[in-house]
Amino acid sequence: DDDSFNLIDILFPAALSLVFDPLGPTALSVGDTADYDPSLLLTDGRTLTLATDELASDWVEFSSSGETVMTVAVSGGVVQVTAVAAGSAQLTALVLATASLPRVPALALTVTPVTVTVT
Repeated sequence: DDDSFNLIDILFPAALSLVFDPLGPTALSVGDTADYDPSLLLTDGRTLTLATDELASDWVEFSSSGETVMTVAVSGGVVQVTAVAAGSAQLTALVLATASLPRVPALALTVTPVTVTVT
């Protein structure tokens, strides 16, 4: 039923999924940068973004799977990656444990990483 809701989800929202825009994969040259706009879907139906919400500091930590290939910084409402050496790495995110109350059973968070290849 589309009209039903879960009171726990509304009172204590938890993260369901996170996607980056653009989705990638991305090809960069050393020294190039690329900007990504992450969106976090919550169980209460809201979608948080860096441009409209305090997504970075309250809910999510962004990182690179290879800091020697690319670095990650949050700046101006976007996640910015900077290519520092040839190789391949993924831009990913980790929802902070303090962002919501633990659930039983635990919710599975889906994070869609972005693959960045640096030449």
